[in-house]
Amino acid sequence: GKDGKGYANDTVKVRKCFPALAYSLGVSQGLLKNNPFEDLKIDWKDEFAKKKKRMEVKFLTDDEYQLILADCMKTRSGHPPAPDIRDLLVWMYETGMRIGEAVALQVSDIIVKDGKYYAQVTGTIEVHSENGHVVLKKSVKPKSESSWREIYLPKKAVDIYKKYSNHSDFLFINQRTNKPFNPTMVDQYLKHIGERNNMHKEISSHIFRHTHVSKLAEKGVPIELITRRVGHSNSKITKEIYLHVTQKMQNEFENEIEDL
Repeated sequence: GKDGKGYANDTVKVRKCFPALAYSLGVSQGLLKNNPFEDLKIDWKDEFAKKKKRMEVKFLTDDEYQLILADCMKTRSGHPPAPDIRDLLVWMYETGMRIGEAVALQVSDIIVKDGKYYAQVTGTIEVHSENGHVVLKKSVKPKSESSWREIYLPKKAVDIYKKYSNHSDFLFINQRTNKPFNPTMVDQYLKHIGERNNMHKEISSHIFRHTHVSKLAEKGVPIELITRRVGHSNSKITKEIYLHVTQKMQNEFENEIEDL
């Protein structure tokens, strides 16, 4: 490779595949005596550390999460604190909702059953341009069929709902525009937080959803329940985060056994 470290295993497999097939065809047609790729020995890399590092940038540590929330509440030159954004981030952390689903929630989407609160995910926010202005509307259906769901709300989410339940329509309103949040604006805000605090991760709204998955995995929640809660019929990244966290817990458990 250009960095002098060679190619990744997946790249080597792809580059080996096509010439190997060509030589195999030559042998089958009697044009060649043998396929040199059959005896090719490849020194495969141990990519465990690389994969581990790649997974850990997908979600936030507890300290990183608290740092972001604290940054939202700081006063900066010309910019007051943003408790509304902070509450939105806490909501995503507590529910695992996509940013589009969270900002599309209407007050009427929160229901109470047997004293428990649930959020009904029935749509996502859509950004339109009308007469040169950005218009935010809720879609008539969510991202996919599996996205249509009811999410149990823990206490912190319920407290946020009660704080904004007097809103006439959307639950979350951008205090600076008096309109629903634009997901792009939220991601820009988070990007600036990451840069200000020298965070070596891509800080976006989606990382709160991934962090929710990681926290549930830490609590031992079965992956089937997690995927249902976050609205996935099948998600590679959800499975990778789940397996990464549970493997880490297994390693920590084994270390504890050694210290008995």
